[in-house]
Amino acid sequence: MSRRSIVLGIVLVVGVVASLALVLGSSPAAGPSALSPSADGWLAARKYLEARGARVTLLDHPFDPSTVAGALVMTFPCPRIPTDEDRDRLRRFLARGGTVFFAYSAERPGPAERLTSETLGLRIEAPDDDPPLSPRRWYAWATAEERLKADPSFSRELPDVTVHALRVTVAGPGGGQILYRDARGAPAIFLYAKGRGRVVALPADALSNGRLSAEGNADLLETLRRGLGADVAFDEYAHGLVAPDAAAGGGSASSLDLLVAQLVLLYGLTAWALARRFGPAWREPPTLASSTTGFLLGLGALHRDLGHSSEAAGRLIRNVEALDPRLVVGQGLRRATAGADETEFLAIARRIAKMQQGRMVRT
Repeated sequence: MSRRSIVLGIVLVVGVVASLALVLGSSPAAGPSALSPSADGWLAARKYLEARGARVTLLDHPFDPSTVAGALVMTFPCPRIPTDEDRDRLRRFLARGGTVFFAYSAERPGPAERLTSETLGLRIEAPDDDPPLSPRRWYAWATAEERLKADPSFSRELPDVTVHALRVTVAGPGGGQILYRDARGAPAIFLYAKGRGRVVALPADALSNGRLSAEGNADLLETLRRGLGADVAFDEYAHGLVAPDAAAGGGSASSLDLLVAQLVLLYGLTAWALARRFGPAWREPPTLASSTTGFLLGLGALHRDLGHSSEAAGRLIRNVEALDPRLVVGQGLRRATAGADETEFLAIARRIAKMQQGRMVRT
């Protein structure tokens, strides 16, 4: 191997190691959070709303409809799964006339997005198509984009909105207004009435930091801003923003008690399983010496443990008669072999030994 090949190999290994370190060591993205400066974040959209005079609130507590005025922005994906109480608060917020901006992920929905969409009356359907396995085709699939066109009933002048290719189909309960359609003609951005309030559904990528530089995406933000009102609340609690008092009171004593009880039960079951005998008690076999006496003692101990006395007695009579045809064992002694125990076996063996010594013939 040449010196140049060695140097190229070392450079390649160092490059792979450095790439892995960057990938594994980088902090996970915050997703479409209003605090995230990443390409998927909504920091630029929040700053734009503040610059245009909106009173923006970042929720760091569980959502409370009595304290939120105006519009509530919920972006997905998010790590926190809503509870039944959270979903009930969302229904009450809409019943009071609030506006919910549901920014869906456009990918197969996670638990949080699925539960929230069901609460809002939305139906998200994801195809069962798997991504391609070829690296080149997968990269093209993962980076594919599409343009959302304004519905003619909404506007004929607004430019197209650029987003990542939508992997899902989102449908409302009907009777709403379609603002933009995807390349298949299906509604992508729309609004509808829910209770006394309304729901606006749109892809989260449409207003992300990496998309707002496009003309159509910026126009979409300005269009939606006019319908948001003066007060806008971002649900950042779902993205991990937690106030100290909410974190201190967020634990559940009953859940902790249940966890402790489960651990105690698991410990008890483990101790019980380990304390149980795994089968019959083991008896150490006698150490067999090299002499015939030791071998016979060991063989006898093995037969005793296995309960072979009756079979051994019958085998003893058959072997004696085969080796000494002049010796005939009587029927009484034969019947005694049936069900013989160790003591009876020894008695039968002694009688046969005496018969062999005297060449006695039994009938």
